[in-house]
Amino acid sequence: MKNLYLFVFLHCIADYPWQGDFLSSAKGKSDFLLFCHSAIWAGVVWMGFLSLGMGSELIFPWLCAGHFAIDRWKSHKTDKTR
Repeated sequence: MKNLYLFVFLHCIADYPWQGDFLSSAKGKSDFLLFCHSAIWAGVVWMGFLSLGMGSELIFPWLCAGHFAIDRWKSHKTDKTR
């Protein structure tokens, strides 16, 4: 259960507070900034995997690509409440 709490915490701090207002608001307007946002998030979560002995070089690109794809999809939605 503590691993779940760790990853929820890492997700929460890496997805917004550590990004800053500029990156949070501009990531939907630029694929480069969205990639930067995704790479920061993936790096923090990957460090969580590493700290648990579950790290691999292959995890980071998958985390980054998945987060990029999801946030890009969300940024192009007209109704962001769903």
